[in-house]
Amino acid sequence: VVIPRIGVEYRPLADLPVRVGYIYYPTPVPSQVHQTNLVDTDRHIITFGAGYRFKDPLEIVAQGISVDGFFQYHFLASRSVIKKSVVDDVGDYGISGRLIAGGLSLTLHL
Repeated sequence: VVIPRIGVEYRPLADLPVRVGYIYYPTPVPSQVHQTNLVDTDRHIITFGAGYRFKDPLEIVAQGISVDGFFQYHFLASRSVIKKSVVDDVGDYGISGRLIAGGLSLTLHL
């Protein structure tokens, strides 16, 4: 699966990078019209992030400390699955949704 990504970083201050990006993640799963039911759909992901690098106030870490955070919003594209047989256990179904993810990291630059 080819996953196109684009991102931009802007530094309003030398030690403060601000980031934004977009990812298109197409599903590798074909339409499940027979007996299998692998549920997946295309995803559009918007990302935001920022970081800050500062000097260690205790002077334990020579090159400073970085704090980075990110936020992601996943838009799951709507997808309908119409089964070809009426004897399938699950029957027809649809897929859609939204996901939110985030994280924070602390890096000691020794």
